[in-house]
Order: sequence, then structure tokens, then C-alpha cells
Amino acid sequence: MATDRLTVSVSAELSASIREIARSRGEAVSAVVAEAIQHEVRRVALEDFVTSTLTRVGSLPESDLSVADAAIERAVTRGAKAARRRRIA
Repeated sequence: MATDRLTVSVSAELSASIREIARSRGEAVSAVVAEAIQHEVRRVALEDFVTSTLTRVGSLPESDLSVADAAIERAVTRGAKAARRRRIA
């Protein structure tokens, strides 16, 4: 995979938090930052998809939104548990 070097400026507090996360995971700071950026890229893509879908189909019934909220909550919980397992392994 090709890589590209980026330079970013963050607050000292955020920098300390990122370094602590990297240390606790046994990863490089760049890996932690890349994961966070990838997460944001996916979040924006999902937001764009939902917005364009709602534009095409209109509003969803409240019952459908409740089902979707529950599914998202389950997925987030599974994802967090999987991430913890990866960090522990």
C-alpha cells in the first residue's frame, strides 16, 4: 500500500491523548491517527449516503428509525468490543 506523509498541528492535550492511546495499544502514533482519519472518512461517506437516500425517498417512519438506531447501537457495541480484543491480542 502506498503511503503519503501529512503534517498536522493539534493541541498539546490532544497530542498527549493520542500518544497515550498509541502507547497503550503498542502501536505507532501514525497508526492511531490513520485509524481516526479512516473512521471520519467512513462517517462522512455514510452521512452523505443517508442524506442522498433521504432526498430520494423522503422521510422514514419513526418505527424504521427506531429499528435503524437499534441496529447501529448493536454494530457500534460489537465494533468497540472487537477493537478491544484486537488491542489486547
